[in-house]
Amino acid sequence: MPKIITLNCDYVQGFLRDGHFELKLSEEDYNKFKSSSEEEQIDWITDCGKLIIDSYRVEDYKTSGPINISDK
Repeated sequence: MPKIITLNCDYVQGFLRDGHFELKLSEEDYNKFKSSSEEEQIDWITDCGKLIIDSYRVEDYKTSGPINISDK
């Protein structure tokens, strides 16, 4: 069984480059979505969707112990 080793970070510094939203809709909700204005569609996506970060850059971090080991 593989071991999972973790070490906490006190902070991570960097920036997000880009991302996108994903929204899963039932057929009924999709039909409502299609008949909405573009502004309403954008509000729906950003309010109910999940933000996915596609690209980021870490420039600095600070770690803190202890090192944790678990079986998974």
